[in-house]
Amino acid sequence: GLHRMPELVAEPLRGFSALHADTDYDPQTGEGALHATLRAATDGEVVLRLAAPDGAGVLEQRLHCEAGRETTCALRLPEAAPWSPQAPNLYRLSADLVEGGET
Repeated sequence: GLHRMPELVAEPLRGFSALHADTDYDPQTGEGALHATLRAATDGEVVLRLAAPDGAGVLEQRLHCEAGRETTCALRLPEAAPWSPQAPNLYRLSADLVEGGET
């Protein structure tokens, strides 16, 4: 039997069905790292953009993805500004799926 109410989740025909990002920071070198795993609902090109805390574009990576298959990438930021309560530096990650020339 069911112990709790089931939840029905509808995935989009276009777009991402999953996107997960992990980050790391090396205080010795000041290098930051971002590891992203994503799954798109359709074939296409993914454009990942990482923006600095001040909003300026820092890194951009393009990669091909196939519908329903996991795609991973790693980005390195040589001079990352770490987060702390005194200096809450937050980077923004955006992901666009380009399919047939449309985002």
